[in-house]
Amino acid sequence: MRPALLGAACVVVLGLFGCTKGGEAPSATVAAALPAEAFEKPISFAGSSLPPYVASVRGFAQPETFGRWINTKIASIEFSAPLPREFDLEISAAAFGPNIGEEALVVVGVNGYPLRIRGDLSSFQAYSVRVDNPTMSPTISFVVPRPVTPEMLGLGKDSRYLGIALGAVRIKPVEAKDEAKK
Repeated sequence: MRPALLGAACVVVLGLFGCTKGGEAPSATVAAALPAEAFEKPISFAGSSLPPYVASVRGFAQPETFGRWINTKIASIEFSAPLPREFDLEISAAAFGPNIGEEALVVVGVNGYPLRIRGDLSSFQAYSVRVDNPTMSPTISFVVPRPVTPEMLGLGKDSRYLGIALGAVRIKPVEAKDEAKK
């Protein structure tokens, strides 16, 4: 799937999370690599702690047994170092209410990738997105189509905004092709 170049609108969204602006490459002082363990296993959102290479998360509720709800329109995972230039982002996710089957957006750097979460909380599903990250952004953002409360839908008195639930996220770097072997 080809990314949608988001340009200035993306810069405004990502600017909220401290990403590089205007497609500039990160400075050499930020270019330290993530540890190998960052790519060896998925990051679980079910636990109360996240690995040390995750600098911060914004827009997520407290962990539950299945993972964490994104409880705002835009949520982000910021890593302690830039993400690879190209990687597969594997996600275990579910959606709530009117978000089921709607197009969410995964944003890395200046590129946005549409993602339809088809399962509800009873059926987490696996999704994979090939990400092109030329700016080596350290942040992955998720834009939820319609955060809504169960109370707004007449499903009890739960007033938490819910949209997408993440169970786990995994980053799998894409191996650079060795042109010399051709």
